[in-house]
Order: sequence, then C-alpha cells, then structure tokens
Amino acid sequence: MVGIIQTLFRRAEAIERVSDLLSFPWDTAAAHMSLKDAVGRRLFDSVRAPHPYPPFSRSLRDGFAVRSEDIAGASSSSPAFLRLAGEISMGNMASKPLSPGEAFSIPTGGALPLGADAVVMMEDSIVSGPFVEIGRAVQRGDNVIQAGEDVKCGEVLVERGEIVDFRTVGLLASFGIVDVPLIDLNIGILSTGDEILEASVAELPPGRVRDANSWTLFALLKLKGFVAHFLGIVEDNLEALKSAIEKAQKECDVILISGGSSVNARDYCSTILEGMPSPGLMARGLNIRPGKPTLIAGSVGDKNRLVIGLPGHPLSCAIVARTILLPLLQRLVGIGSEDVVLKMPCGEDVHGQAGVEEFVPARVHDGMAMPMMAKSGYVGAMRRTDGLIVLPPDRETARRGEEVDFILW
Repeated sequence: MVGIIQTLFRRAEAIERVSDLLSFPWDTAAAHMSLKDAVGRRLFDSVRAPHPYPPFSRSLRDGFAVRSEDIAGASSSSPAFLRLAGEISMGNMASKPLSPGEAFSIPTGGALPLGADAVVMMEDSIVSGPFVEIGRAVQRGDNVIQAGEDVKCGEVLVERGEIVDFRTVGLLASFGIVDVPLIDLNIGILSTGDEILEASVAELPPGRVRDANSWTLFALLKLKGFVAHFLGIVEDNLEALKSAIEKAQKECDVILISGGSSVNARDYCSTILEGMPSPGLMARGLNIRPGKPTLIAGSVGDKNRLVIGLPGHPLSCAIVARTILLPLLQRLVGIGSEDVVLKMPCGEDVHGQAGVEEFVPARVHDGMAMPMMAKSGYVGAMRRTDGLIVLPPDRETARRGEEVDFILW
C-alpha cells in the first residue's frame, strides 16, 4: 500500500543500492566561470600547474645572497668578507650574475641572482663600505626557496570535485588560472504542505508556518560546494504535486522534496515517484532516526534524475540531507565519500533505540561530544551544534565518557 513503509533499508545499504541502480557517477556537464564566481563550487576537472612555482628562486629572509662555499667556516669570531655587488629590488632581477667573493643585498621574496645558492640573514651581517662582513656560515639552500620547489610544472593543483575555497583560490590565482571548469549539477528544492508559507511572509495566519527547510537545504548544499535553487511551495494535492514534480524533472538533475516523505493519508509522493521511469522508487523508508520515512527515487536513460523526499520536520530534514543526500551527491559526481568519522568521548548519557541508526545533534566542548537533545520538529535544534553523534543499530546507549562516532555538519 502506498505510504506504508514496508522495507526499511539501512543507511549504507540504501546509498549503495541507489548508487548502483542509478549507475553513479553520471556524466555531468561543465560550467566555466570566473575565479571569483567559482569560490564555493566544485571543480569539474583537475587543474594542473602550467609552470613551476615559484617561477624563480627566492629569498626567504632580508639579507645577502651569497655562494655558500665563499663563507664556509665563517663565525662571529672569524668572519668572512665579501664584496657588495649591488642591491636587488622587489620585482627585478640582479643586474649581473653573482661572482665568487661577492654578495647581493636582497629583500624577503627577492629573486636570487644567478650563481647564488643561499641567503645570509641581515642580523648575521654588517655592511662596511664596499664590503659585507659575514658572521655566520650557511649551507646551500639556506633561507631560499628554489624554483619549482613548491609546485612542479604539470602537478595537480586542485583535484576534480574539490571545492574552490580559501585554501585553493589563491593557488589558482598564482598560476593565472582565472577561468575555472565547475561541476554543473542542477538541483531544485520543492517544498510541500498546506501549512507552509514563504519566509518573506510578515504575518503568520493561525496554523501556518514559514518555510525553513528549503533554506536549510540551500545553505547546507552551498557549504558543500553544490548550487541549488528554489522551486517554490506546492499544496498537498495530488495533481498539484504531480505537476510540480514533473515540471522539476524537466528542468533539474536532482529534485529535493521537503515534506514529501511524511507517512499519512495525504502522502502522494510515493504514488508519483513509483510512476517514474526505471528504477523508479528505490527506497520507501530508512532504518534511521530521525528520518525514517525518507523516499528515494530516480531514473536513468536519456534523462538521469535523482529525487529525494525529505521529512518535513526541520531537524529530520537536515539530518537526512547530511547523512543521505550529501553522500549520494558525492557519488553522483564521482568524488567519493568525504565523511570523516571522529572518535571522541560522549559528554552526557545518550539513550537511543535498539536496532535503529540514530543521530543526535551535538557540540564539541573540551574534547567531548555534548549531546543537544531535541525533538525533530524543533527549528532551533541545530543552533550552536558542530555535528552529529552517531549511534549504530547495535548500540542503544552511550554513557558519559564512552567513545562515540561523531560526524561534522
């Protein structure tokens, strides 16, 4: 019977099943964008270095570029004397190669002259007329970064699927890569429910609530490098919902239906998703808490589609998005799992349900996972939380101080 959960898949089993039936990864399209617009998005192709970096050997200290052999054995009590050959300014090369017995004044980041193999720091040197007194010996390569030492020509700078963020955008800019190929995955978010209104509504009529789930999904996906857009709110009406889902399938690769998995007499999503081309509805219910009534459907062929019906309760919706949706999207685009399961002591007793994989919002405090117990309908349940304590099906209780699995949002 439609709407009645008959088979509850374990989370890992459901992810494997869907990935297999939908033949992940898919051949997604590429969208080329400027580096500025690429921040926060995932790369379609790996990007390689077009030249070595640094492109020339550079000084790591203010001081003097020297030949290390010229000052071997130098010390404060027995200094070496080199002729000052000139000064290297930032953005310019030395006027001539460094000859034996000479030194060039050089700033931090300055280009090392030909013939030099090390830099003596300013504090170990004294300028005396046309000479430099060196009070400390250096080895070849001291206080220098060699050309190509950081990045070799042809080396992968950023892998396919990685997010362009503060760790990588400067790297791409350093190589003049300002046009970036990004994964172009069209994700649409559809909200359902007769009680749901737009967030912009100023006054709430009795019995109505503003749409929070769409914004939660939008923000979580953006944080993880995916772009989604709003498809609006549709009432709990079979024809209206069917029309909205069919229209979304024409426009989107992935359709997220917030509130489309509640098990009640007015749940029409199962009926609609069962009518999709093969494989159709693949999971009607998951063995997780919260999030049990989650629906997963899809089709492969001329038009590949993934459709997920997420719970209407805000906390349940967020947890399903984090633990089901994101792993599926990562497999869809072929980047594998990015989840890191941390091990840490539990800060308070957590009582779960035997036989069910349970997720509890928690914050990290003093190296412990502090559970923030909340009902699935709470809209503020995720405030000040860092992630989720995971209780596997074979673990009903976690006592204070016992080690638990913890995944970050």
